[in-house]
Amino acid sequence: MIKRGIFCVFIALAVTFSGFSDEITVTGTPPTFTSNDPSVDQYIDDFNDMAAEAFEKMFGEIQGMVDDMIPPGFINSSNLLTGFGTSSVFASHGATMRAYADYKFMSISIGSLLGLKLPEGATDTFTSILSGGEGDLDSLMSEDAVFGINPQFFSLHVGFNPSALIKIFPENLYLGLRLGFFGLPDLSIPLSDATANLNFNTFTIGLTATYQLVPTLNLVGETIKWRGVSVSSGLIFQTTTLDLTVPFDPITEDIGTVAGSVDLSNLKLVIDPRAAFNMTINTFTIPIEVMTSIKLLFINIPFGIGFDIGFGNSSLSVGAKAGINVEDTSGEYSDLIRQDKPGSLDIGIKSNDIAPSAFNFKIMTGLGFTFGDSFVIDIPITFYITDGFNLGFTLGVRF
Repeated sequence: MIKRGIFCVFIALAVTFSGFSDEITVTGTPPTFTSNDPSVDQYIDDFNDMAAEAFEKMFGEIQGMVDDMIPPGFINSSNLLTGFGTSSVFASHGATMRAYADYKFMSISIGSLLGLKLPEGATDTFTSILSGGEGDLDSLMSEDAVFGINPQFFSLHVGFNPSALIKIFPENLYLGLRLGFFGLPDLSIPLSDATANLNFNTFTIGLTATYQLVPTLNLVGETIKWRGVSVSSGLIFQTTTLDLTVPFDPITEDIGTVAGSVDLSNLKLVIDPRAAFNMTINTFTIPIEVMTSIKLLFINIPFGIGFDIGFGNSSLSVGAKAGINVEDTSGEYSDLIRQDKPGSLDIGIKSNDIAPSAFNFKIMTGLGFTFGDSFVIDIPITFYITDGFNLGFTLGVRF
């Protein structure tokens, strides 16, 4: 049996995990009822007053639990939204072919990419641990930590050399279109006493441009090849939405009996709660990149530096929503009282219009495998100076 305190447990866990919001809101409206029996009409106003009192009692108990379980000043700013928005910027480079710009006509690639924004100091901490030193992991999970993750499961990038069609374009200019999408609509997740519902959707669209400043140079025939130096930029839009709803057991409260009326002691005020988590992320990314790579036999080793300019907004809400009605436990008065206006209860933590980190300097590398210089398997990885990275997998063809 799930107790009524599950409301506040859910909210407290959410805040403890994320620490993202500036405000907890607890709002509600009591339902009103009317009667189908003229003999009860004279008592209906008193009945609605008592139903409102029962609602206020439940409302006050839940508000008190929230205040007791979440200490004043515990909730900080919107660091979680900043982290998730920034990870969206990191994840906007799916299906990249940034180390293979020297094709003749067209390049087509598909791939997946994971963007991860880590708390400040995470890189130094992990490096120290891996080298045998000490690292304070607890400091990374403070209430001021900025953390975010964004998986992009499918991306498509189509690039072409416009000079192959229109001679007025420079021969070393490559333009591209990037698309990405993935969805998990209405995914049911069985729980012990209920079924949760998950909706996850992501969409990416962007334009890219690459210019090869220094052309490719064959050092030892086709065995060892330096792919020169190229500069790249573009504009990429990405939106991600996540909705999770979990139903809980109903909460009931006695309404009482209106003096002089029929005995209505079997009527209960019932709240039907659902925990709700919603996140919406919209980001624009302008990458500025300088890239080179060297080919040894069929292995391609890239290296580059640059930065991502990120802007946009993210919003998040977590809490509980509930419908409110009257239940007749005896069945005797099921036709006597009916709902006139529904009630509602909304307990939530909300934060809106939070931007990602604006400037994100990065070092790009990875490992690639080329077959005949036309078919490419690439594993790109980017290290962001602001404690983050992305890691991907790309399949591509060039001709």
